[in-house]
Amino acid sequence: MSTAAPAEKEDNKVFVGNLSFSTDNDGLRDYFEPAGKVVKATVIRLGKRRSAGYGFVTFETAQEAEKAVDKFNKTELDEREITVQIARPKAAPKSTPTKDATTTGGEATVTTDDTEGTAASATTTSKPRRRRRSLTTRRPTTASTTRVFVANLPFSTTDDELAALFEDFTIGAASIARLRNGRSKGYGFIDVADETEQQKIIDNFKPVTVSEREISVKVAMVPVDVDAAADQVKQDEETVQ
Repeated sequence: MSTAAPAEKEDNKVFVGNLSFSTDNDGLRDYFEPAGKVVKATVIRLGKRRSAGYGFVTFETAQEAEKAVDKFNKTELDEREITVQIARPKAAPKSTPTKDATTTGGEATVTTDDTEGTAASATTTSKPRRRRRSLTTRRPTTASTTRVFVANLPFSTTDDELAALFEDFTIGAASIARLRNGRSKGYGFIDVADETEQQKIIDNFKPVTVSEREISVKVAMVPVDVDAAADQVKQDEETVQ
């Protein structure tokens, strides 16, 4: 029977989200040093110039990383409230055990050996397995620079009506978040060209009341692909070397 290779452990590394775009590697390192010995601190950058708004800090031990989460999560760095989580890589996919089997019409006859080496037969019905979604594990997020979150919308609001609320600004797409059945979730998003336009909306949008609901805006949070970000760090390091 073949077994899957164990996933690489990175319990000594933390993900830092919602970083200020002015925070650099040195600033990130200095901020986290009270938690322990920082081996490496890296701010992820777009095109190796502009900050992507998140980064990673690697400590010498897993205990120091846990201490960093407890000490610095939801604290303020360079005037931004950051999020700090243990950066855990995706688990390696499990390989399928090797068994002698014959399949006929959706049924498989599987032959295995017991502890005494005696052959035993079992007939099982093949059924597709549904992938379970974890209710406790949340993907890390970081602040978007081109999207605005619009909260407390009436459920009857359409995309066009949402766009009309921002007619005084230069916007791109306006979209209502919806369930699979098409019903509004009560919030939406405004896409803009850059962070400057985003900040104009955050600073100048005056809360309005529609159908007895006061609409508000804030910077939208977007999920981060931790594995892709880690790969980029490795590529950047190889380029420097």
